[in-house]
Amino acid sequence: MKLNNFLIILIYLYSIKSEESNEYIIMNCYYLNENNSYITSTSNKRDENALASAIYNKTYEKIGWDYLSISTHEKNDSKYNDSMKAYAMGYLEGILTKDRIFSHYTNFHKYFLAQYESVPIILKKFYDFIEDNIEYMKEKSLKNMNTDPYWEHIYYIYQQVLGLSEGYNSIADEDKKLELKQIFILGGPSDLKDIAKHLIKKLRPNFEKMTPEELERYENLNSHCTAFVKLSNDSSDIWFGHNTWNYYILMIRIFKEYRFVTNKGNEKSKTIAFSSYPASLFSVDEFHIMDSNLTEMGTSITIYNDNLFDLITHESLFSWVRQIVSNRLASTAEEWTKIFQRENSGTCNEQAIILDMNKIDLKNKKIDDKALMIIEQMPNYTEAADITEHLRKGYWPSYNVPFVDKIYKDMGNIVKDNENIRYTRHPRALIFKRDQ
Repeated sequence: MKLNNFLIILIYLYSIKSEESNEYIIMNCYYLNENNSYITSTSNKRDENALASAIYNKTYEKIGWDYLSISTHEKNDSKYNDSMKAYAMGYLEGILTKDRIFSHYTNFHKYFLAQYESVPIILKKFYDFIEDNIEYMKEKSLKNMNTDPYWEHIYYIYQQVLGLSEGYNSIADEDKKLELKQIFILGGPSDLKDIAKHLIKKLRPNFEKMTPEELERYENLNSHCTAFVKLSNDSSDIWFGHNTWNYYILMIRIFKEYRFVTNKGNEKSKTIAFSSYPASLFSVDEFHIMDSNLTEMGTSITIYNDNLFDLITHESLFSWVRQIVSNRLASTAEEWTKIFQRENSGTCNEQAIILDMNKIDLKNKKIDDKALMIIEQMPNYTEAADITEHLRKGYWPSYNVPFVDKIYKDMGNIVKDNENIRYTRHPRALIFKRDQ
């Protein structure tokens, strides 16, 4: 089955669930030239003349997930530029998911931010870093967006976050309003622990002095997810799956579908479906399905080399921003890895797995090279690899261990693994091998 067909079925099933609910809401967003403002209105259908339209279903209390689908104006209309469309997408989401956003922020604040409030200088350093990064993202994209599609779409991401922030604040109670920097950190919470260790050296563990039990606990607290791509035994089908490991504070879930169609038409993927959270424009879990026939999953890889934290800089783009632009602009798995390499932040380090169904002919049992690729990231370095041969032989597993030898060594995994456990000897590797 082609990924775009799977995507249509997935979205259709969620749409049916939405229409069965009394909480089913359709909202359209419009721009008023006379006072340079955005307005929204509820309706019984999406308005194709609106800047953006959304369907939202608050079913979290019933099934554990809300559902949100947002699409932009699709006609090449000069009165609606692409920045306005991106802003309108965010504006709708900020209004529709207002209650979820504040609940999610409250949980996250208690878990991550509250521990620094007793030392205001630490919290100031953290927020200064975030604000400097937002400014870098904005200024560099404005400077280069007319000549480089990469920075053009980075600017659209900035506008979407800005719209989300301003949409939320337009209806939030005064004591629940959030600043742009607070909304921004909800976009990619996994980046923040690395930033904190970059800014505050006393937060960095002394890995060489930790016992095996302490290292194991640190790994368990700082690793996220398992992913898997498998070719069926008769080579007639491919399955991919992802298991998210996360804290209970991140239990407010929203399944999202964005359809962003630009006037220029330089995006390779217009529709992206993903598991997500309030105020986040990407999966966070790292599970994205694109109508370009690509899918992306990922698992975290953890730093065990304190010196690497010094290489993190605000003059970069966070992992979540680079994932969004890679999803939008890539037409192949290899192209995805090349886009993702740019502006490496060295935060939320991971192994990203990209499956390109355009290079797979299941009917004729043919899998081209570069159908399945990975890219691994650490501060100041990334490396991609073609792992298609592993898929041809049966499967590819991912479980928080770097596959690339240089990244494995430089991130300090030899310190952690007293017996020098490598990719194929990890306990989850052995479980996958056993159960094939």
